[in-house]
Amino acid sequence: MKMEKLKQKKFKNNVVVRTCVITRANDEKSKLLKFVETSNGEYVFDENQNIQHRGIYIKNDIEVFQKFFKKYKLKLESAEKALKYINSTSNKKDNEEILINILEELKLSEYLVYGVDDNIEGMKDKIVQLLIVPSDLNSKQINRLKKSAKINDTKIIFISKQSSLKAIFSSNVTVIGIRTKKVVRGILNKMEVDR
Repeated sequence: MKMEKLKQKKFKNNVVVRTCVITRANDEKSKLLKFVETSNGEYVFDENQNIQHRGIYIKNDIEVFQKFFKKYKLKLESAEKALKYINSTSNKKDNEEILINILEELKLSEYLVYGVDDNIEGMKDKIVQLLIVPSDLNSKQINRLKKSAKINDTKIIFISKQSSLKAIFSSNVTVIGIRTKKVVRGILNKMEVDR
């Protein structure tokens, strides 16, 4: 009973918390990897965390996964799937961190365009060359931006949260547009994104 209560811990804003079986650290459930035990005692990776069985959680980290792999019996295809997932999310985090650092450096420059409507106008006028859009933005806004970007051949980079932009610009900045091709090329080269 006590263990069940511990697993159901929540932060103040009702975020579900789980404990990593390797590091014993608590973290948000969505930030951890879930593995579910099958009837034959092997564990399978539950990428979407929707298998309705008791699961165990580990930190989304390659070293933690290696320790987990040594300690628990894991299906080979599940191990490969988990490794791919860990690698893809770590690359995404690294790129997002690079992008946030670049935006921090550019925040007082004339290369940035702020807001959905100004960026749509900027794309129509061929001023905006690249959009940085938070994934948690309103879906109608995202669809408007995608449609305009497709029509005007503008690249879009998605970041995970709007709060990343608010931390830099300390206002309600929802979308960032980059004006010049030279700056866009520099950003894409630093992030190693295919143009």
